[in-house]
Amino acid sequence: MMRLFLAALFSVNWAQCQPEPKAGWVDQLGRDCAWYGAEKERCEVLGDSPAINAGYRDEAKKFSYHHIQITMKDCCECQEGILGGPAFNAPGKFCTSNTEFEIVGARETSWSSVHKNYKKADTWRVNIGPVAIFTMEAPNGECEFVGSNCVSSRGYRTKKGYYNTDACTITMLRDATVTMGNDIDVEEGYDKLSFEPQTGPRIAEIVTADRRIEVKAGDKFQWKTDKYDSSYRGWQMCFSAELPSVGSSSGSNSVQVGCEESTCMASDYFLTCPAGKICGSGGCYDCPAGSHECPRDGGFYARACTNDKQCHWSGCVPPTRTGVDQATYLADKSMCCGTATAPASEPESEIILYKDCWWFEQEEGRCRGPEASLKGSQGLTAKDVCCVCKYGRVVNHWGKYVEDDGSLAEGWSESAVAEETSLASENSRLKRTNRALVKALKEISLA
Repeated sequence: MMRLFLAALFSVNWAQCQPEPKAGWVDQLGRDCAWYGAEKERCEVLGDSPAINAGYRDEAKKFSYHHIQITMKDCCECQEGILGGPAFNAPGKFCTSNTEFEIVGARETSWSSVHKNYKKADTWRVNIGPVAIFTMEAPNGECEFVGSNCVSSRGYRTKKGYYNTDACTITMLRDATVTMGNDIDVEEGYDKLSFEPQTGPRIAEIVTADRRIEVKAGDKFQWKTDKYDSSYRGWQMCFSAELPSVGSSSGSNSVQVGCEESTCMASDYFLTCPAGKICGSGGCYDCPAGSHECPRDGGFYARACTNDKQCHWSGCVPPTRTGVDQATYLADKSMCCGTATAPASEPESEIILYKDCWWFEQEEGRCRGPEASLKGSQGLTAKDVCCVCKYGRVVNHWGKYVEDDGSLAEGWSESAVAEETSLASENSRLKRTNRALVKALKEISLA
């Protein structure tokens, strides 16, 4: 009886937050707790940095910075447990680095520490080259990724502005259109964003916000500031290009539900539901053609939404409510029976740009981008493997383990693995020799 009660308890959709967050809480970009709870990775990717998420608004809607308030602590949507928001509903809290690596059969090592007892040589990686538009070199964070296809100068989003002696390089991997942000605020003549094409005229200084630039693969943008302090906000640019369609090994919109009688969970109200309906804790729910199923463990109010809306804790909402592109949002949703879908195919590309799960943890939105649907090691996608994409969990605290060319990062080289293996073998041999000597001495003493 207790087991059935717990099963029913964990299947309940999120309806109330406990404890209550601060009244009128928002971060310094104006995002409230509901915004963080709408997408599972937002809480851990964006919610633990006081540099981004500081301050809350009082009754007069003014910012107060007397105390740093961090989303992970203030927003109940980011708390663990069945009354928390979609970000941390069970079973997400059980996802760890070990389970992430075990999915692709990582081997245990004979040493531990930060490496979590698993050899990175065997863990998951994926080539995002088929959908990558650009690469960025910014060793000290002088430029920042914004989603998958935008980049900005340091501090642009938080309005804190860039630093002196900042420098970064953006290199195009394919032909694209570049659109500058609504506001370019730089010290003209001293802090310069330049365009360096392989052929054609060079733009020594981009200062106009409302301009579009057609670029070719190999073209570069250079950002460089002088050594004097500045109080300017900076710039942001976004890239658009024609990309091949990307298939997914699981959860793609080619999967349809409600086409035949469904067997429900033990904790659901009914044992089965007829065709055209889907199971839920409160009964059988309509799933009409042209709609998609809302994931049961997501804390959503509805069980299905039409394909022009998105599942949300408050109901079915338009894309403007969540800020997620509709096509990207629908990519991993199950469609109600009768919804027309096109078969997905894996793209081919000569661009090599490998990434690991740590990369998906570094920017909110990457788990919903096309990169997350590319097949990597053993044919698995980031949605199949990475804790951050499955449950919103950030677990790779030691940093990346795969370089862009697919080789292991420093500290995880094949030679390091071989050295560790050799040392373990030598220790084992010495132990066997020692045991043999002890046995021989005992036999001699008894003779």
